[in-house]
Amino acid sequence: MRKRRIFRAAAVCAAVAAVLAFAGCDNPAGGNGGGAPSWITGPGLWNADTQTNTGVSIAGDNALSSIIIHANSNQNTPLILAVGGVDVTGTSPAAMTGANLTIVGFGAGQRTVSFHGSTNRDAPLFQVGSNARLTLGSGIRIIGGPGGHNAALIRVNDGGTFIMESGSTISGFRRSSSGSDLAAVVVNSGGVFTMNSGATITGNEAFGTTQLRVGGVFVADTGTFTRNGNVTGNTPANVRRGGTIED
Repeated sequence: MRKRRIFRAAAVCAAVAAVLAFAGCDNPAGGNGGGAPSWITGPGLWNADTQTNTGVSIAGDNALSSIIIHANSNQNTPLILAVGGVDVTGTSPAAMTGANLTIVGFGAGQRTVSFHGSTNRDAPLFQVGSNARLTLGSGIRIIGGPGGHNAALIRVNDGGTFIMESGSTISGFRRSSSGSDLAAVVVNSGGVFTMNSGATITGNEAFGTTQLRVGGVFVADTGTFTRNGNVTGNTPANVRRGGTIED
């Protein structure tokens, strides 16, 4: 019985480590100077089960839509987006429904995922829907880019899960006065956001007159936010849970 338990524990640890989601396993990153697993040989969208490149292009103004559409159509497959020296951008990205996507940096320094240029930002950069899972791994930064935003950078809806690992950052959100979302990250009712130690949300602002604006993280009354990372330097506040400012 003891051998069987050890074997099962090792198997689970190895499988989850492939998508950088279990800190108790040996860190698979190494050799590429970033947060990507050592078997990843360059920027691209990779299948974590087969450890092969999917061939989906990560270049172009709206690459994020192609990436998310592919992830939605392969719901049982954990995918890893390795971002190199060229930013991965989106103009009107598709919503995540059932997708399992981890984003990591490839190479030294933080790599960037952002809106393309001054695109009208009426929808989130990432909208994590039912049964979808988005993980930001080490070496990745989500930024708003120039101009204002009419929606969050990341919105977690009912049944969606969002995870920030150590070494990931969200910054540069500027909410315009006409926007509906209140913060860089919005966790709606039934959504789950886990922010692990070493992750950072900073330098985000929410303008306008609504009393619920916050800048950093807004959590609906029945949303879940586990905060172990660093949420600081956001205007006018860092975290609001429902109608209450946390700090």
